[in-house]
Amino acid sequence: MIKLLKYDFRQNMNTILGTFAVLIIVQIMLAITAQVRGWDQTLVLGGSIALYMIVSCSVIIMMCKTFRTNIMAYHIRLLPIRPVWMIVSSLLLGMIVVGGVVVLMMIHTMVYRENFQILMQEVELSLLSNKELAIIFLRVIWNCIVTIIMILLAITVGYSVQKGKRIGIWLGIITFFVLQYIVSWIETKLFYQTDKLSLPFIETNTNVINTGINAEIKANILDFPWGLFAFELVVTGLMIWAITYLINKRVEV
Repeated sequence: MIKLLKYDFRQNMNTILGTFAVLIIVQIMLAITAQVRGWDQTLVLGGSIALYMIVSCSVIIMMCKTFRTNIMAYHIRLLPIRPVWMIVSSLLLGMIVVGGVVVLMMIHTMVYRENFQILMQEVELSLLSNKELAIIFLRVIWNCIVTIIMILLAITVGYSVQKGKRIGIWLGIITFFVLQYIVSWIETKLFYQTDKLSLPFIETNTNVINTGINAEIKANILDFPWGLFAFELVVTGLMIWAITYLINKRVEV
């Protein structure tokens, strides 16, 4: 699996380095332009966050393309590698790259900490506890993993169709949305919508005045829903089994 991960990195190294270079250049240009033209720091912060989100989405696309290449590559299929390691390798590739994006974001925050401190002084927030922040972080990470595995299953289903590529593409898209709907419906029925592994419900009261913004944010953080986590863990295991079965039995290179 380590060899496959190294191979995936070599195949995507130019894309990864190019994406990071473009991100850094655009962030620097945004900061310089904002300082020269006197833009509001709130707009600058929003633009920076949007750029990081775009890069994160591009990482997910890269993961899916890498997985598709691996299951269709003849030389990869000849290696004594279990299909499950193709899934793990793609996930680790994305997590490592996203980790690099997070490190870059932290450096960005440290460099412009004075501007962020001024912005935070204009917005009064009720801070979350460390436990609540940890729960939010775990929920987001787990949601991303489950969604990505659904996408990988949809890709595998699409390429398991031997008659026509167009049918496979549409079948993969339909599979993803049907899976999303079924899993969400079952979770709502069994665990209620408030227990879903998602971002917490946030109530915001905002008063806009001439000198800035006064906002009070209250987050309703629930304890970690272990029942829902166990259900999604079982669903994830079934999806991984389905992916490995289809790769072994249906997908042709």
